[in-house]
Amino acid sequence: MASLYTMQAVKKGYIGLSFSNGVPQLVPPGGLEVALGANPLSIAAPAHCDFLVVDMSTTAVTFAKIKKYADKRADLPKGWALNKKGEVEQDPDKAMIFKKLCPLGAEQSHKGFGLALLVEVLSGVLADSNYGSKIPNTLGKCKCEPLNLGHGFIAINPEKFVPNFATRLSKLLNQLRDMESAECTKSILVPGDRERMHMKKVDSEGGIRYSRDQLEVLETLSRKLCVPFLEISVSLAQVRQNKKKS
Repeated sequence: MASLYTMQAVKKGYIGLSFSNGVPQLVPPGGLEVALGANPLSIAAPAHCDFLVVDMSTTAVTFAKIKKYADKRADLPKGWALNKKGEVEQDPDKAMIFKKLCPLGAEQSHKGFGLALLVEVLSGVLADSNYGSKIPNTLGKCKCEPLNLGHGFIAINPEKFVPNFATRLSKLLNQLRDMESAECTKSILVPGDRERMHMKKVDSEGGIRYSRDQLEVLETLSRKLCVPFLEISVSLAQVRQNKKKS
């Protein structure tokens, strides 16, 4: 979601950067306790009839990804999560309980930890918001206390540096895309290409596809909160019927 803001800068012809800290869930290299959040960052830049957009968390993975592995009852790859002893945890159900994620690049990655710390400085510390352990750890808890998270946004006018920035970036992106691929049937994708392809698919299909599990979770939540359920093209009854057949 960080790219939602950086793409606003791109539409104005600017380079956009955004940073946000969050509820602690990242364990620093060699540590036992969570210290920083998933701390997403994004950078987006305009090119000629094109753009670059990077949107990523600074943890190796998010809990949403771990939940998918739990639903599939599949083991987690090493370097995603830790247990209470600070050891690698590959059971997704236990990982959801311990709520301890590795930094980007596996459990001993000082580079991923450094990126997370950079985001913490440019959001929480610089914005005079909560940071690090000062942020209430509400993961999996029914707490309504304010988190007072921090956010940082930077917009850079590239024309103040070089008059043909968009053209130069276009050439760079196309140089990368045109490089020889190890898999002859696939081309090199630059950050943002995969998402652009997915958005095009969603547009062609007329909307976002939801899995059966997602629909059932949303229906349960809507009933609990007494809010209308999603308007979808296929009824939940049909989904359940198809689930029984499969």
